[in-house]
Amino acid sequence: MVLKRIIVVSLFFLLFSAVTNVSAQTIGTPPVKIPMYLSASFGELRNNHFHSGLDIKIGGKVGLPLYSFDDGYISRISVSPGGYGKALYITHPNGYTTVYGHMDGFFDEAENYVKKYQYDHETFEADLSLPENKIRVKRGQFIGYGGNTGSSGGPHLHFEVRNTQTQEALNPMPFVERYLTDSRSPQIQEIMIIPMNDDAGIVNGSRSKRKFPLVTHKKTGIKSINTGITAWGKIGVAVKAYDYMNNVNNIFGPYSIMLKVDGIQVFGSKIDHFAFDETRYLNSFVDFENWKTNGSFFMKSFVDPGNKLRIYNNLKDRGIITIDEEREYQLTYTISDYFGNTTGFDFVIRGKKEVISKPDDANTQRMEYNKDNKYTRSDLELDIPEGNLYTDIRFKYGARNSMDCLSPVYTLHQYEAAPLHGYCPLKIKISNDRLTADASKCYIARIDKNNRKIYHKSRYKNGWFETQIRDFGDYTVVSDVTPPVITPSLPDKWGINGRIICKIYDKDSGIKSYKGQIDGAFYLMEYDSKNNLLSAKLESSRIQKGTNHTFRLVVTDNCENEAEYTFEFVW
Repeated sequence: MVLKRIIVVSLFFLLFSAVTNVSAQTIGTPPVKIPMYLSASFGELRNNHFHSGLDIKIGGKVGLPLYSFDDGYISRISVSPGGYGKALYITHPNGYTTVYGHMDGFFDEAENYVKKYQYDHETFEADLSLPENKIRVKRGQFIGYGGNTGSSGGPHLHFEVRNTQTQEALNPMPFVERYLTDSRSPQIQEIMIIPMNDDAGIVNGSRSKRKFPLVTHKKTGIKSINTGITAWGKIGVAVKAYDYMNNVNNIFGPYSIMLKVDGIQVFGSKIDHFAFDETRYLNSFVDFENWKTNGSFFMKSFVDPGNKLRIYNNLKDRGIITIDEEREYQLTYTISDYFGNTTGFDFVIRGKKEVISKPDDANTQRMEYNKDNKYTRSDLELDIPEGNLYTDIRFKYGARNSMDCLSPVYTLHQYEAAPLHGYCPLKIKISNDRLTADASKCYIARIDKNNRKIYHKSRYKNGWFETQIRDFGDYTVVSDVTPPVITPSLPDKWGINGRIICKIYDKDSGIKSYKGQIDGAFYLMEYDSKNNLLSAKLESSRIQKGTNHTFRLVVTDNCENEAEYTFEFVW
């Protein structure tokens, strides 16, 4: 009897502890004091990465006050021309860290701390780790202003929750769901059927991927696919779907996906957390080719063998479907959002036995996802270490001459055809007669579909240019001997407006660094890289007011070409 009572009491305390921990995790104040609406959700699909937080609306303009979600201390301050722009990291005693990105400015204590570093080190960019007792904050304390800094596409707050110990990004919804309303279900837009590689599958008589849009019938409101689907062999299915929320017109990403075949689940995914070194696996989660070609995401309901994401559940044969009987296969999608709103869609694939033709292997080399791969010729070497391919590929290659390049243009597979996960060494050999410029002014570039030459940091050694690439595509060696362009904005008004503004741009290798001075001393200028904009607020604590001043700006590109601008003004 005593033992039974001890067990009951122990179970009660375990249950109480679990509930308390869950409650402790979710207690906090919203980071904004206006009604909370989202413009993006956790785990949404982005270029080469999953969205790692929630984007919270701040009224369409910069300057909205922001507040600490809970008690804690400022553990990190970062300032960057791209990425999160100006960001604060607050570590809380419950094991979580909240992140506030794209801020317009910090509260005084944090602002003064980072500005001292910027002037001491004569730099705009900063990434500072702070000790626990340096700057403490309370729940609901003002911490700065919402903005549009970094790579932001418009004024908003990027709000993250991380596991402090592992720094994994966690879905913030459990922390803020009480401030949100969502009764709208996701909607499926299109289905894609994808034949597997190695002559394994065929769809509607073709080895190519096929898209099937959903059509809504006017009278019934029921969605269907108007075109019949036939298949044979091994295939995968992908879905394009969006979620929606109350009170906003934005579209969001689904939270979970489930696919059944003949009533049996073959695939499931749910995005609750991920590590930042996993986020590039997004390129395997989606149909990469369609994203790069058409700009829309189809989420694959099968898993490539080299995909190490931890978001999958209840997989059967990695979600790959074998059509080997001449009958109807019943497929059912179930798409859900975080709040439990769900939509389903049933469709049929009819098994139709057909001969699967072999692909054209001309100018290709087989590369396997679980091995080191290498493509070499006398003037080029590309290494693809194991772990950089998500599945086996037929690597395509070629070369062509170009009058405005220092080497041939080498086709290394196709940019849109397959992704690379990590950086891969690339070397291009160039003869002395082609090296018409100083080697320090030359670099390896990827040529995109608009014929733009994308800079890759390179080094020259014994006749070879060396770099690291993370994309397939067309590569060559080019030179840059042209300095950046500095364009001042209304310099005659600087003294009146109390602000210096300049546009800086480099069409070739890109901006590497810049340095502004007033009266010969370093003066902090903020760099907004998405708008090519430099700006500086004139402060009487830094320069004397009511006198003549000399402004000097030096901008350097990645090939060490310099541009300089000087202007005299009164303030």
